[in-house]
Order: sequence, then C-alpha cells, then structure tokens
Amino acid sequence: MTTKLFFKTLNLEARTTMSYRFDFWISAVIGFIAEFGAVWFLWNAVFKESNSDVIGGYSLSSMYIYYLTVILISKIVRGSRSKNDIASDIYQGNLNKYLLFPVNYILYKYAQHLGVMFPSFIQFFLFGVVVILVIDLPNDINLSFTSIFMALITIFIANILYFLMNYMLKLTAFWIDNVWSLDAFKWFIVSLLGGYMLPISVFPKNLQIVLNYLPFKFLFDFPVNTLFGKIGVEIWVKEIAISLIWCLFFLIVCRLVWKKGRLQYTGVGI
Repeated sequence: MTTKLFFKTLNLEARTTMSYRFDFWISAVIGFIAEFGAVWFLWNAVFKESNSDVIGGYSLSSMYIYYLTVILISKIVRGSRSKNDIASDIYQGNLNKYLLFPVNYILYKYAQHLGVMFPSFIQFFLFGVVVILVIDLPNDINLSFTSIFMALITIFIANILYFLMNYMLKLTAFWIDNVWSLDAFKWFIVSLLGGYMLPISVFPKNLQIVLNYLPFKFLFDFPVNTLFGKIGVEIWVKEIAISLIWCLFFLIVCRLVWKKGRLQYTGVGI
C-alpha cells in the first residue's frame, strides 16, 4: 500500500465523518455533557460520603479534570464506529475486493481508523483550549509543553494499540457468527481496567501492580497522567517501551489470526 493511497483513504474517511457537521458537533457536545454530568454527580457523592479530601491521589477538582480529559482522549484512542467494519467485511463477503486488490488490508483499515478519529482530535484540541482558558487547574496537575508533547506521543501509541486489539477481535469473525457481543465485553474490560471508568490509582495496590504490566492502562490512564505531568521522563520512556512491546505482540497475533482466517474464508458472506 502506497503512502499516497494511505493518506487519500484517511482524508476520504475524515471528510465523510464531517459531512454532516451540525449533527457531528451537536452529538459530540451532548454526548460529552451526558458523560461528564454523570461523573460529576457520582464523584461528588463519593467524596461527600467518604469524608475524604483525596481518593486515589486525586482531589475532587482534579478528579473532575481527570474524567474531562479521559473522555476527550478516549475519542482519539477509540475513534468512532466506522461503517467499514472489519467483521462486516467478512460477514458480507466484502473482503473479496481487498484480497484481489494490491492493498495491505491492515494498513488500509488503519487509514480508515485514523480518518474517522481525526475529527475527534479537533474536538480534543478545541475543548482542551477552552478548559485551559476557563478552568483553574488544581495544584496537583502540572501541565507543561513537555507533558503535552509526551502525552501526544502516548496518545498516538494508545491509538495504535487499541486498533490492533480491536482488529484482532474482529478477525474472529472468520470463525464466530457474531462478534459484536465480544466487542461489548472487550469495551467493558478495557474501560474498567484501562482507567476510563476509574483511575488505576483507585484500585487496590496488589491489583495496580498487575495492571501496570497489562496493556489496558496504556489506553487511557497512562496518557492522562502523562498529560498531567505526573509521569517523569525516565518512567515515561520505560512505560512507552512496554506499550510498544504490547503493540508488537498484538501485531504478531493479528498476522497469525489473519493467515489462519483466510483459509476459512469462503467469500460468499453469511
């Protein structure tokens, strides 16, 4: 797959996603308000009942900022649900054209994934600017150019990691008639253990040790804490190395599953 085709695919998918701009922004704003509103009332009640000023290393105000940030980052890491779904290609027989055309399927799908995600990056940038200008950040959040730069690299790797995890799961459509239930279960596990539902620091210490070496925290919790300036450069380099190892692991597994799955593929759909 050529670089030109990769970026053309990315551009086309981004333009398609933004084709209905009013609907896109209204959905984004309403969805954000609904998610953050639930978090606001939940943690306000938790801090009130616990009679504690700090939970898991976060004050109430910094907990709000954490969820505000993780909601925005998750949009970049996950992207949106694309009509060009991998499982649908297998179920409907659309995979035929990708097998015939001189195109690398995983790179083509990643280009589509980036294209769908790109408008979310614009949201992240605009909402982030508003937050910085309007909200007084708590003292335990040390936002700087260095932390922002490190966070952008971390988010990019998280995006690749999530894509590979999702790609691997969707390839099971070669053998399984319905992968959408698995997809919902995957999102529950990823959001719970990755820091989307709860910060990792809220979990028991023993469980935190285990989660530190699993791939999930690199999707949400690690990027947020990197942005907040809570991760030193030395530790950040170590964690980035671990996340890249996980990316390599899932890439190898994806290639093996793809190779085996093509032998099962009939090309007629179901």
